[in-house]
Amino acid sequence: MISMYGGKHELDFIRFLLLSSPVLERMTVKPASYNVSSELLKKLRRFRRASLCAEIIYLDP
Repeated sequence: MISMYGGKHELDFIRFLLLSSPVLERMTVKPASYNVSSELLKKLRRFRRASLCAEIIYLDP
């Protein structure tokens, strides 16, 4: 996922993917700018995952 702004619809979509993908291994997220990066990372870390081995790879904008 690239150019993420951290909007409600984007976060809801990521939450849905994490909760409904039991075989997910890796999700890569790249924010649109540095302004949203720290808050977006905090929110992503809180999401529950259906897969125990799912990791979120967070790239700098």
